[in-house]
Amino acid sequence: MQRTADGAVAYLENLPSKGYKTFALWEASGESPFIRKDAYHLETPYYAITLDENGHMVSIFDKKHDRELVQAGKAANQLRLYEDKPIYFDNWDIDMYYVEKSWPVDELVSMRWSEDGPVRTTLELEYRCNQSTIWQKIHFMPTPPALTLRPRRTGRSTSTC
Repeated sequence: MQRTADGAVAYLENLPSKGYKTFALWEASGESPFIRKDAYHLETPYYAITLDENGHMVSIFDKKHDRELVQAGKAANQLRLYEDKPIYFDNWDIDMYYVEKSWPVDELVSMRWSEDGPVRTTLELEYRCNQSTIWQKIHFMPTPPALTLRPRRTGRSTSTC
């Protein structure tokens, strides 16, 4: 178990698919399995991750399979806003033309590593786009090899970024 600002996070092995199992919680001991060379490079037991100056993951190298997971010139966690002007209804009517007009969300306001422990390390990104603020939390876990993206937005954008 690793204490976080939101409470705690734990990695549990051998969870039954049905039924129940009782666990005793304790603080995870040992050093973090993550290595940060600087603010833009993270090594996990399974991946080597490189960020650009906008906080986008431009490289995720899979150590186990010896391959790059991000296509050259692309970013893995780039957010985009799309214009959608519904023809008939305001809500839940996404027309096929929405892909014709989009804007990248890449005005980075802040980037910080907020957690670093044995269970996970977290990167928090804050972007501004027009009248909106968009936060992205990326949790990197060593076991099983995984990462989780959690976006959140405030404000309202009615025009381009």
